[in-house]
Amino acid sequence: MSEFSYLSDKVKTADFLTDPFSHIIVEEFFKDEHFDRIVNSKQIKTPEYRSHSDVVNGLLSLGYK
Repeated sequence: MSEFSYLSDKVKTADFLTDPFSHIIVEEFFKDEHFDRIVNSKQIKTPEYRSHSDVVNGLLSLGYK
């Protein structure tokens, strides 16, 4: 079982709202430690790039396809 498996439980147990459209709200979706790991990961926290080609090359080097 994944360490993130609690997320599907949060979605499954969330109240289904219909106004003004069908949706759910999940407060505090990630545990603090998981949120911190996500926002500080190298795939998210990329450097600033100077050109479009630098962006493409930088993202490719991070494993994006």
